[in-house]
Amino acid sequence: VDSHTYELCSDLVDVVIDVSCIYGLSTDDDFVIPYDRASSSAIRLNNGMVLYLRQVSKYLALVCVIREEYFTKRSLVDFNIDCFRRSLGLVTGRIQDPNNDVNTSILEG
Repeated sequence: VDSHTYELCSDLVDVVIDVSCIYGLSTDDDFVIPYDRASSSAIRLNNGMVLYLRQVSKYLALVCVIREEYFTKRSLVDFNIDCFRRSLGLVTGRIQDPNNDVNTSILEG
């Protein structure tokens, strides 16, 4: 990815966090959650590309650079991101593998 696209992705994350600090969800201890499981943001660029941001975990967001014609199938993009989110949960031990009776958590030792 070229540096210009990287900067656009970084700016998208910054803008979403800044807007969420104003309009986001607040917790009991006045900590603002920048985005939740249903949060997303899409920006169409003038070069035929779309920047699409989705929350993956509490501290991780995924920014996709997608051609505009592929973004018309947004439900397929969302499905793939959800598969990535589940796989990431399995790798980090945050969720249990449905094919295995043993919890895959490495944190429980």
